[in-house]
Amino acid sequence: MFNLLLPLLKNFLEPEYYVHLAHFVCGIALLHSASISEEDRTLSSLYLNQFVSDYSTLYGSEHMTHNLHKLLHLERSVRLNGPLFLTTCFPFEDMNGRLSNFIHGTRCVDLQIHSNLSIVTKLPLMVQNLREGEVKDYCYSIMKKRKNVKLTERISLKVYLVGYIRDVCNNLSWVKDVLARENLISHSSVVQIFSRLLKNKMLFVARSYARGKRVSSYVKYLSNNDFQFGNVECFVKVSCSCPGDCSCQVQYFAIIRPKPVYPFKIQDITMPHIFTHKCCGACNDINNSDVVNVSAMSSVLYKLDSSNQELVFCEPLNSFELE
Repeated sequence: MFNLLLPLLKNFLEPEYYVHLAHFVCGIALLHSASISEEDRTLSSLYLNQFVSDYSTLYGSEHMTHNLHKLLHLERSVRLNGPLFLTTCFPFEDMNGRLSNFIHGTRCVDLQIHSNLSIVTKLPLMVQNLREGEVKDYCYSIMKKRKNVKLTERISLKVYLVGYIRDVCNNLSWVKDVLARENLISHSSVVQIFSRLLKNKMLFVARSYARGKRVSSYVKYLSNNDFQFGNVECFVKVSCSCPGDCSCQVQYFAIIRPKPVYPFKIQDITMPHIFTHKCCGACNDINNSDVVNVSAMSSVLYKLDSSNQELVFCEPLNSFELE
C-alpha cells in the first residue's frame, strides 16, 4: 500500500521533503477511505493545499504541472461523488492496455481489435460447451486469474474455514489451556485447529501457517467493544463429542496475541491507518492471548519491520483496493 511509503522512507529523506510527502500521502489516504467524515475532507484539503503550496519551493516552479493543480479539487470531487476509489479510472486504463494487446500490426487496427475481442469474449462459452474431461478441466484451469483457496467448511455468511483442519496434539496442549481459562470448553469438547479463514473475500492467515511466505498474520479485531491489534496464533474449532443429536453449538475462535499500538505521527500529522508497536517481552507471552469469535475479525494488517524492535502496521484503506 502507498501508505507504507512513509515508514519505508523515514531514514532516507531530508526532514522538509519527508514532511512534504506526508502531507500528500495523508491527504490522499483520507479521501480513499471507506468512510469519510466532513472533518476528514477538511483535513485532507488542508494537507493537499499545503503540499501544492510547498512544491515549487522544494522542486522548482518548472515542475508544477496540471496534475498538481488537480489535487486542489479532489476534496470537492469526493464531496460530490464519494470516496476516490469509487471513481478511479484505473480499471479503464487496464482495459485499454488489454485492448492494445489485440493489435499485432499497423494495418486494419479496428478489425484486429474486433476479431481478437470476439474470440476472447466467446471463449468462456466455447469452453463451457466442451465435453466433460481433462481438456475442459485444463481450459478452466488456465482461464482462472488466480488459484482458488480450498473452502473446507462454511462457518456463516461469507465466512469459510480454508484448508486443512487437525486435532490438537500434545505439543499444542496450550491451545486447550487458553480455551479452558476462558471457560470455552468442557470435558466433552472436541478441539481442532486450522490456519486460514476467509471472511468477506479477505484471507486471514495464522502465524502457524508454515507455507505462507508473503502473508501477514497481524489483524485488527473487536474485543470488549473496542478495536485491538494483534498476531493470530491459530484458529480453533470447538465441537462436542456427545453421542447422538445434541444442542451443543459448534464455535470458531481465533487465539490472538495482542499488540498495543500507537498512531504513526510526523510532526503534527497523524497518519490514518498506520500504527506502530514497540516490541516487548509481555507481547510474546501466550498467557496474555485474547480469544475472540471469528466474527470479531475486522481486517488483515500489512506489517513492516522497522528499527529498534519496532513494528509498523498498515490497515487497508478500503475493501475495494486490497493491494
